[in-house]
Amino acid sequence: MNTLPFSQRPTETPRASHKDDVRAAYHSQYESPAPPPRRRSPVAWLGGVAVLGILLSAGVWTFHWPLTGQTSTGGLRLESDPAGAIVDIDGAARGLTPLTVQLSPGTHAVVLTRGDETQEISATVTAGSTNTHHFRWTTSPAAGPENGRLEVTSDPAGGAVSIDGEQRGTSPLSIDDLEPGEHNVSVQMLGRTQRRTVVVKAGTTASLVFTNAPTGAESGWLAPRAGTQLHILERGRLIGTTESDRLLLPVGNHNLEFVADTLGFRARRSVTISAGQTTTVAVSLPQAAVNLNAVPWADVTIDGKAMGQTPIANLMLPIGTHQVVFQHPQFGEKQATVTVSLQEAARVAVDMRGR
Repeated sequence: MNTLPFSQRPTETPRASHKDDVRAAYHSQYESPAPPPRRRSPVAWLGGVAVLGILLSAGVWTFHWPLTGQTSTGGLRLESDPAGAIVDIDGAARGLTPLTVQLSPGTHAVVLTRGDETQEISATVTAGSTNTHHFRWTTSPAAGPENGRLEVTSDPAGGAVSIDGEQRGTSPLSIDDLEPGEHNVSVQMLGRTQRRTVVVKAGTTASLVFTNAPTGAESGWLAPRAGTQLHILERGRLIGTTESDRLLLPVGNHNLEFVADTLGFRARRSVTISAGQTTTVAVSLPQAAVNLNAVPWADVTIDGKAMGQTPIANLMLPIGTHQVVFQHPQFGEKQATVTVSLQEAARVAVDMRGR
C-alpha cells in the first residue's frame, strides 16, 4: 500500500494513443524537412584554386586553345632546267628538283648542285603561301656539245660523199651526227671529185650543193644571209639553205626563191654569179606581232634585249625563232621560245608562280 502523501507521488506520463503513434510515424517518414545547405568557407575555395594551379603548372591538365587564321609555315618550290639538281636548304639535303618543301617564315639559304656547277640564293618564305624559284643551267655536264646536221645534194644525184675522209653514202644525203666545227666534204661523180669546206654549227643544218660544172672560170659562189633559216630553191629544186656560208653555182643569172613554209614566207631574188667570185645576197625578214603576258607580272627580255613589263601586246618582231626570258623579283626566272610567223599572231603566257 502506497503510504506517500498524494502530493509526493511521482507524476505519470500519459500513454499516447494508437492514432498518435501512427501520426508521428507518418511525419517522421514523409515530412521531415531537409537540412539547410552547407556553405563553403572562403578558406575551402582558396584551397581549391591553389590545387588547380599546382596541377596546371605540373602539366597534369593541358588545354589546347584552337588558333584560327594563323599559319606557322610557308611553301618553297624549286625548279630547274634541266631537272634533277641536288637541293640543300640551310645546310641540309632536301632532295632533287623539282621540289616543294614547307619551311618556317623568313630567309633561307638555298644551294643547288648539278655536276660541277652550283647556284646559291637566299629564298624568302612567307607564311601561308608558296614562293617559286626557277634555275637554268648554262652547261650540261652529262652530255657533250650538241651535234649539227649537214645536207649534201648533187647534180646529177648519186655522187659518193666523203666527210673528213670517211665514206658516208651517196647524194642526196643527210648526216645528223656531225660535231660542231669545220669539216672537209668531197663528192665523186662522173669521174670527177669536188671538194668543199663547210662549218657546222650546233643545233643547225648546213647544206652543200655539188654540180657537174667545172670549178674555176665557169663557176662562182653564192653567200646567202638571213636572220633565220630559209630554204633556197631554183626552178623548184632545193640547192641549199641560208645556214650555209657559201654555195657553188654555175656562172650566169639565177632566179632564186627563199622559202620558210612554217613561217608563211617566200621571197624571190635574181642573182648573177661571176666566175671565181662570191656574190652575197641578204634577205630581209618582215615583222609580225607577238603578245606576251605573265602572272602576276614579269620583266621581259627577248634575244638579250629588254622589252618592258608584261602585259605586252602587238610587239613587232622579225619572223623566226626568238628566245624570251621572264623575270620576277620574287618568283625568279622562266624562259620560253617563241616562233613569230606571218600566218598568225604569236602568244606566250607564263605563270611565274610555277602553277
